[in-house]
Amino acid sequence: MAGERLTDMLMDSVFPPTTRDAVQLAMVQQLGELQALRGDELTEEEWRDSRQAILNDLVSYPRAAWVMFIASLACVYIPGGVLIAAIVYGLWQLAVAGVGALLLWGAIAYRQGKTFAVRRGLSAEDRHAVVDALVALSLVSADEAAELHRRVDERPSSPGEPEARGDGGGM
Repeated sequence: MAGERLTDMLMDSVFPPTTRDAVQLAMVQQLGELQALRGDELTEEEWRDSRQAILNDLVSYPRAAWVMFIASLACVYIPGGVLIAAIVYGLWQLAVAGVGALLLWGAIAYRQGKTFAVRRGLSAEDRHAVVDALVALSLVSADEAAELHRRVDERPSSPGEPEARGDGGGM
């Protein structure tokens, strides 16, 4: 069961959600999965580091989503190079494999980029709603939630984003 959770988390990071509501829900689910894996599959330090990375992405610039996007984009160049080499040397079976790999990595890179854009564009109200959901599920303490709300409020807003915290828009 725990192995399935780790596999699901891996698949969710390779093929992440790409809509605002799905990204919000995924953040809550990630912390819930981490909590379930705590002690069994994850050491205390691994759990704490992973949890902190998710919370930091929630209240600041989504660095994890950016790294995943850049890594997947970089992987597009490898099958691209294989495809060019196969065409130049007339290795048509390798060229077909190169096209398949290029399409796969291209789709992954596109999805990662879309997720990064959605995570970066979450409004303060969206971020507060995620923090409130985490509190409701007892995934963060009241003190942590207050700190997270403060950090969201201090975060520079994106163009078109409301400046002040809304009065409770839910997830």
